Amino acid sequence: MYKKVYLIIVSYLLVFPAIVHSAEQSLSVENAWIRLVPPVAVNTAGYFKITNTSDKKVTIVSAESDVAKKTEIHDMKMENGGMSMVHVPRLTLAPGETIGLKPGGKHLMLIGLHKPLKKDQVVSVTFKFEDGTSQVISFPVLKSMKQEKMKHHH
Repeated sequence: MYKKVYLIIVSYLLVFPAIVHSAEQSLSVENAWIRLVPPVAVNTAGYFKITNTSDKKVTIVSAESDVAKKTEIHDMKMENGGMSMVHVPRLTLAPGETIGLKPGGKHLMLIGLHKPLKKDQVVSVTFKFEDGTSQVISFPVLKSMKQEKMKHHH
């Protein structure tokens, strides 16, 4: 029995790094940040520029963070004469494609914050991909990217 468990563990350790490694090599993230909101706010947004550096399409199917009940990608849409947010269940990037998630467009939403975020706190967000891989991105909490003049590479 111990031999079987040992073989399962060894097999897992040999396969798992390759799975994680494949996602990390296929995406490049720049300028990641989460908007600092007043302590009474229960939601906030995150922004970043993401590039598919692989030769295959990459599809984000979900996101999660331990600082919020839900983490989703949203987009702004003109509806009934006004702007509204809509959930984007899948975000696909073609090989070499870059998508900017920014204020007024596609963005990351942290919904139901467990507690107020603090300036310069680092929030980890795990993005899960259609192929079963995932990638963790670190987002500093900032008033605005322009004010901070920061550039983060992951």
